Amino acid sequence: MFRYRVLGLFVGAVFVCLLASCQESQDGAQRFSLSGEIKVDGKPVPAGEIMFEPDTSQGNSGPAGVAEIKDGRYSTLPEMGTVGGPQIAVISANKGIILKENGETPQGWLILDGFRMTIDLPRKSHTENLDISSTESEEK
Repeated sequence: MFRYRVLGLFVGAVFVCLLASCQESQDGAQRFSLSGEIKVDGKPVPAGEIMFEPDTSQGNSGPAGVAEIKDGRYSTLPEMGTVGGPQIAVISANKGIILKENGETPQGWLILDGFRMTIDLPRKSHTENLDISSTESEEK
């Protein structure tokens, strides 16, 4: 019985070590916190999501950063921050009014659907405010 307990502890320890090394190898990039305001035509975006993808056409690489937009503000979690440098910001913005009780449209009607813009972010934690014109979003 003692032998099985030791074997179980050994297998568990190996599993935890493998899991930790996999996590580290998937995302070894240094990430930076990013927060700010997002507006369309000067009005705060009620709800949505913003993703920062490294712009590979500009030689940047690494994992994407993502944040939820709520009441015109966003803030990345430390583990979901950006790598900085040239980025493509992809913004999906909603009116924030729940349309159906069953959650089919939990953030309301779309204001922007996958709007893309290029942005160069410093390689440090900081604040970045974005104000998008509706005519600019229609062109893209």
